[in-house]
Amino acid sequence: MLPGMYRLYVDNQSGAAVTPTCQITPWKFDSNGEKTEETTVTPTFSSIADNPTYDAGKSTDVDNSTVKAIGAHVLVTFPATVSATGDAYVYLQQSPDGGTTWANVLSNPIGTVTDFTAEKRVEAEV
Repeated sequence: MLPGMYRLYVDNQSGAAVTPTCQITPWKFDSNGEKTEETTVTPTFSSIADNPTYDAGKSTDVDNSTVKAIGAHVLVTFPATVSATGDAYVYLQQSPDGGTTWANVLSNPIGTVTDFTAEKRVEAEV
């Protein structure tokens, strides 16, 4: 189940700065038990340096307190960067208190990107 407040976090170990883009399509079940998609949200990232400080890898926050979606389709796109030869790891990070504090997420990534010579995508159901 999606938390009331969440964001994506990218641990960039690629060897170069990257600026991914993101689309999150939340979903829930309607009163008839049918899965319905909510409006797609597009949290943003700033440029994320290689091996960034903790704060550098986070996206803007997504408030799920009104929609109350229970899952989401996540698409994170990394542009081609010829100088990037390592990996980048994508995590879903949740806040237990509406965005004041954030859970430590550096385990169980929702996706990993390697070889940045072409555009790469991470797609996950969370």
